[in-house]
Amino acid sequence: MILLCFLIFIVMWIICSQDCIKPRKFPPGPKWYPLIGAFPLFKKIYKKKKYTHLVFEELSKIYGPILGMKLGRQKLVVISGNELVKKVLNTDEFNGRPDGFFFRARSFGKKLGILFGDGTNWSRLRYLTVKNLRSFGYGQNEMYKNLNIEGKELVNYLNDYTKKHNKTFTIDEFFGLPVFNTIWTIMTRTRFSYDDKKLDDIMTVIHEAFRSNDALGGILSHLPFLRFIIPELSGYNNLMSTLDKLWRFIDDEIEHQLCLLKINKKPDNLIQAFINESGESCDRQELIILCLDLFMAGTKTTADTITIIIAVLLHYPKWQKIIQDDLDDIIGRENLPTIEHANLLPRVDAFISEAIRFVDMAPLGLPRKTMEDVSLEGYNIPKDTMVIVNFKSAHFDESCWDKPNEFMPERFLDENGNFRRRTDFLPFSSGKRRCLGETLARSSIFIFFTCILHSFKIDVPNNQELPRLDGTDGFVVSPRPYTINLIPRN
Repeated sequence: MILLCFLIFIVMWIICSQDCIKPRKFPPGPKWYPLIGAFPLFKKIYKKKKYTHLVFEELSKIYGPILGMKLGRQKLVVISGNELVKKVLNTDEFNGRPDGFFFRARSFGKKLGILFGDGTNWSRLRYLTVKNLRSFGYGQNEMYKNLNIEGKELVNYLNDYTKKHNKTFTIDEFFGLPVFNTIWTIMTRTRFSYDDKKLDDIMTVIHEAFRSNDALGGILSHLPFLRFIIPELSGYNNLMSTLDKLWRFIDDEIEHQLCLLKINKKPDNLIQAFINESGESCDRQELIILCLDLFMAGTKTTADTITIIIAVLLHYPKWQKIIQDDLDDIIGRENLPTIEHANLLPRVDAFISEAIRFVDMAPLGLPRKTMEDVSLEGYNIPKDTMVIVNFKSAHFDESCWDKPNEFMPERFLDENGNFRRRTDFLPFSSGKRRCLGETLARSSIFIFFTCILHSFKIDVPNNQELPRLDGTDGFVVSPRPYTINLIPRN
């Protein structure tokens, strides 16, 4: 018995010793410990800074733009600075996705979908998704027509709302409703009324899913054993409850679309196209996660972007007049903006782009993973290392942004007043992992923002402060709720 205990002790000692050894030429970073890595230091800094990206910013100031550390059992490298960020985004070896507990838990214990899948299955699914999206109007006139309709519905809803509530309107995740509808129309050819309880319920679940985890997959991805010890405190129970609601919502819709397809024979939307293409071999779980990826990624980030752009507008009121003057000059007062007006309104584009840069709602993007051993700037990064790209550092890099801490929409205009596309601006990432929904997201932001400003003057109610631009941390940084006055311009 004594010998057995001694052997167990020796084995554990060897495992712990090996767990503390950093790989040769691994990027510099804080000391790590057996099983927990540098997690205590991470939590200590997080308690002070309140945001995951600020923890990495603090450590990168000490150890440099390529930061190496370990959280739990997961080796982690954080990339900062515009040039390094672009290099990593466009290098195939960094195109994998992590394989932690959270990333598998959300997809039935497997690596499914286009957000967190990788390898040949991801390439196949991405190809099929792009092909089927285009078949049902993505990036084409039909999509823009539906967006214009949704913009009109949004203005009508806000007009009715302000008449009943004396022009005061609280923005608390509201823009998820029209944004969700634009995605849902492509997926199912249907849309929800803004007062539909089913839509309200699913939007609540979507926002809860983003709040309950961080960009690293939450504590369960680094210390997964906690789900057995403290399932409630670790967030495991809440995570699984949220996922179950999302899975059931999508599965019910897939069943409905399956019945319609049997009647109509010919696929009429994205979900039916996937069912039809796969036939009886359709992988139900894969389709559920694909749908989850499409509306989760698109809804939350786009809705939050519109919310924060309006908040920024209240901080810089001269731009409200500039934008409304441009809208009146180009469109007139009789019609609402449409996507056809986008290229005629460079100052609108410039304001939107600078607001996105200035208040980065997704400062770390989605985590990546090295697909094989890779060398970067003289450092060795082993296969299966999680890689975090600090987009905020790229958007505040003084080597490519003049006075990055100042709000200057003019930086997105050339000397002739035309919109200037900048390769240093990476709101939709870059490379093979560039956001699949970029076209829809850009168009949705433009339509909903301009339709509101064309129809309403926006200001802050008396005795209320300007909305805060620092959000709450989670998988993305979510805007805080704020109240505005919506005053009809007619």
